[in-house]
Amino acid sequence: MILRSPGAMNIRCTAKLRFRGRLTGARNWSFALHFHRSCLELRLTRRNEHEMYREIPFRGSLTSARNRSFALHFHRRNTVDSVDRAVAIFDSGLNCSQSVCAAYAEQFGLDRELALKVSAGFGGGMGRMAQTCGAVSGAFMVLGLKYGTTDPEDKAAKEHTYERVRAFADQFTARQGSLLCRELLDVDISTAEGLQYAREQKFFTERCPAFIKTAADILAEMLQED
Repeated sequence: MILRSPGAMNIRCTAKLRFRGRLTGARNWSFALHFHRSCLELRLTRRNEHEMYREIPFRGSLTSARNRSFALHFHRRNTVDSVDRAVAIFDSGLNCSQSVCAAYAEQFGLDRELALKVSAGFGGGMGRMAQTCGAVSGAFMVLGLKYGTTDPEDKAAKEHTYERVRAFADQFTARQGSLLCRELLDVDISTAEGLQYAREQKFFTERCPAFIKTAADILAEMLQED
């Protein structure tokens, strides 16, 4: 049996048709299989420091039954999961840049904890300077993970990465009106007065989640194009 799990990781195992139980693996993802005649239900659950268990139902048909073994092929879009994860990370108390970056980082081999540290200084419009929105800078990091190069001679990859960043920026601006924190919130949180006002008006809890969701949505769309 081949189970295709999020993050392009594969779990390979064999099981009899009467098998009931839970398979674990793929970096904190656990798999619960429940068989119902010729069909089964697969639930994926993930647990980490900032997320509660998340269950995602799958249904698949038995595609072969030779020598009491079988092959199953699942195809899943993880768009909603990644977008929801970004918002959940922000709701847990981490910043906007961390939320977007960490929601996608593991798909590209970057450890979640390292992603959170790398993006930590970009919240609040770059260290609370009310400049480029942290959700946007977090998305730029993800695009770098996807398209970036470590080869100084690979000019084509460099230009393609820049093109993808500009494309993201255009889409975010079209949907939210600006890339700048101070314009998105309509207040300059780099000042003590502005920060206090934003907190009193609950801008961080009521407005910022929409910017994070927009950034994560655009990322998901762009990543699925390739």
